[in-house]
Amino acid sequence: LREDGFWGNKRYPNLKEYLDLVALGTIGDVVPLIGENRIFARFGLESITEGKRVGLRALKEVSGVGDSAVDSNVASFRLIPRINAAGRIGSPEDAVRLLLTDDMNEAMEIAGKLDTCNKERQRMGKIILKEILNMIETTTDPKKVNSFVLSSNKWHQGIIGIVASRLVERYNRPAILISVKDGIGKGSGRSLAGFNLINGLKRCDPMLLSYGGHKYAAGISIEEKNIKEFSNRFNKITGEDLTASDLIPQTIIDAQCNLSSIDHDLISQFDMLAPFGNMNPEPVLCAKNMRVITPTIVGNNHLRMNISGDGTSYNSIWFSKGHFAETLAESTFDIAFTPQINYWNGTSNIQLKMKDMAFTKFY
Repeated sequence: LREDGFWGNKRYPNLKEYLDLVALGTIGDVVPLIGENRIFARFGLESITEGKRVGLRALKEVSGVGDSAVDSNVASFRLIPRINAAGRIGSPEDAVRLLLTDDMNEAMEIAGKLDTCNKERQRMGKIILKEILNMIETTTDPKKVNSFVLSSNKWHQGIIGIVASRLVERYNRPAILISVKDGIGKGSGRSLAGFNLINGLKRCDPMLLSYGGHKYAAGISIEEKNIKEFSNRFNKITGEDLTASDLIPQTIIDAQCNLSSIDHDLISQFDMLAPFGNMNPEPVLCAKNMRVITPTIVGNNHLRMNISGDGTSYNSIWFSKGHFAETLAESTFDIAFTPQINYWNGTSNIQLKMKDMAFTKFY
């Protein structure tokens, strides 16, 4: 633009002022957080924390972040879902207006609207997920299929991608959900490390009207009459490409430790490696023979529990794993986790963000 004389006598912009938007886009699109992407995201998150952009300041307020520091987790699970919700079940123009406005009153109004959209998205997602889980558990053995291709004329097209992600997390198999309307299905798929989703869809090309995406996420368009044939073909392809070990969830552990070794200094050292995300994962620690106390389901099927061992105990959170609550009673486990600081109501405490657990013995 400069070489073309676009700016003329106008002020040439300081691009650093836009790194907050770059960070949101980078993290929201699950771009690898390595190299320059990590640098852009790190400084962009600092800019969001400073609150220079009125719209993001309002979004932090309605999402309960307030003046707390914004890291990649806060961006991923508090801010970005509300921005995305506008395009999923509302109008994407609301998100654009939020990011452009300089009026705090207008920003708070729009942020409140996005927050309402996000709550509605969560409500609708819960209903769809419950229906699908019931469908899977009553009609098939999840361990005997290689993938899930499911369709309905009741599902909202803007929600199914998120629900597909939940299925992959729960069953460790590729999932494609299709919303059907007027004989045409619009589908959204998610995959796991062992299966390249877009390559799999290329092998189903004759049955699809269109498709696009990448290794882990893709969208399709298909005639309703072809969904059954596509489902069979896709399940056959995943069966050919995935090995038995691919279908077993794996957790990469960086180091073993005692629970008593976890302190603020260690967490501060971990923070130097941030922001965490795709290709730059959080450090994962392992502690053995831990006792689980008072597992409780909170929020959107999250599992909160107290972890005790080595003469030390910490509260923990395991996202989207509330269905394990009854399984965890009266047992000891080896646990995989990332320690973090949990900020809540003006206080901060060490919390273990659970990644995985394995039985050690029963009482």
